[in-house]
Amino acid sequence: SGDGTGRGVAVGDRKGVAVRDGVISGFRLGAETVGGEVTFSRVRFAGNALSADQAASLTLVGPRSACLAEGIDVTGSSVLTIDRCTVRGRLQGTDGHGWTVRDSVLSNGHLELVRSGSNVFSGNLFDGFPVNLTELSNGNRYADNVFTNAQVGFRAEHSTGAPNRVEGNVFKDNGYGMTFWVSFSNVVVSGNRFEGNRTAGILVDPIRFTGVTPYPVSGNTFVHNGLAPGGAVDRDGDLIRDGVHVSGTERAPVELARNDGTGNGGFVIWGPAGQVTDGGGNRGPCGPVADPGLNCL
Repeated sequence: SGDGTGRGVAVGDRKGVAVRDGVISGFRLGAETVGGEVTFSRVRFAGNALSADQAASLTLVGPRSACLAEGIDVTGSSVLTIDRCTVRGRLQGTDGHGWTVRDSVLSNGHLELVRSGSNVFSGNLFDGFPVNLTELSNGNRYADNVFTNAQVGFRAEHSTGAPNRVEGNVFKDNGYGMTFWVSFSNVVVSGNRFEGNRTAGILVDPIRFTGVTPYPVSGNTFVHNGLAPGGAVDRDGDLIRDGVHVSGTERAPVELARNDGTGNGGFVIWGPAGQVTDGGGNRGPCGPVADPGLNCL
């Protein structure tokens, strides 16, 4: 432990550094690597953040009961691996590529990726830990995670290049499960379950046109969403209380296919004419009622 100054572990640019079995606390920064390569196994950083920069490699390995990080900043094309760990506070990545975060619990903080791609997040619990996928981030995959107890579980902005993929996750007990407020483009949303999100499972209410996305919102299940919307409305003034709600502003249409659900506050799908494309196999109820472009079984 330290006196509140300095760094607990300063790796510099050394390669193959391994630190095992301990607690690091009381420093200004728990660990820092600049161009180096370090693995922490069964190490708890109590109240101390970690930093990696300049193409560094930072690895944290559990089990979760013995692996703790309270704040991680990764910049400069550095690689991050988190395996069976507990993360609290912020997880910030700028120009991050090739990350792997798996089988971990992330709580009481947030994840933000800026200009980052080809990162994989799988089997994690995001508990009060919203994800913000910013512009120019692409090729990221989120699979088999649980997103819960956030105002917005997952927010995605416009991206180009390889699509971001959100597949097989559970979004439960958030204000919104997912939102797309800048644009809806270049993202795959498939095979997820949205349950008990107070205002909506998915809100697509973008502020600008960026072209038609080739990837439908498909195979998702919406259960008991929109039961406590608090009077929320979209940019057209329509009440939001649905499984998936697409605004009626003049934006690119969103394709919807094989989505179903039950017990939502309004509709399984709210998609005004001209704003949705029917990919087939959707099960309602769907609205508005007079929408010839959306057929629900």
